[in-house]
Order: sequence, then C-alpha cells, then structure tokens
Amino acid sequence: MAKIKNVFGEPWEEVYADIRISPRATSTSGIACSHNKIAFPWDVVSGGLVGVINLNKYGKKLPILKLKGRLLKIELLQFCHISICLL
Repeated sequence: MAKIKNVFGEPWEEVYADIRISPRATSTSGIACSHNKIAFPWDVVSGGLVGVINLNKYGKKLPILKLKGRLLKIELLQFCHISICLL
C-alpha cells in the first residue's frame, strides 16, 4: 500500500480494515480491492464513476480504468476471486 498516496486505514490484528483513499483521513470514500487491483469512487460529486488501478503498474501517471454506471456504487463492486476481472 505504500505505492499509493493518501491511503488511510485502521490496523486490526495486523490486517488493515476500513481502508479509504481520500485527500483527508476524515473523508470516507471507501475502496474495493483484490490481490492486484484497487477500485475507488472517481467523481464523488456526480456519482456513478469508479476508477480502477492495477497495482502491478504504478508511477506518477497511473493508467486508470474508469467504469460508469447509473447506480454504480463502490459497495456493489466485486472482484472475481478466480480470474482478474470485475463482477
């Protein structure tokens, strides 16, 4: 997680829970993640847009996949445990 700026979480028995990506530690945007991808709300104001970052590719200009859906919420986003795709 050190690769990404502004990642906040609460340690719980050596596993991080309640992880958030935000400009401030008090913001609560939430994330969904798998072993190689992280998804987070991209444009919180208009809603329905989620950004996905591949953790194997990182740097100053990350290639961010943006998903848009009418009712797309970070809580509803799931990663497939068998493959590297989104459900």
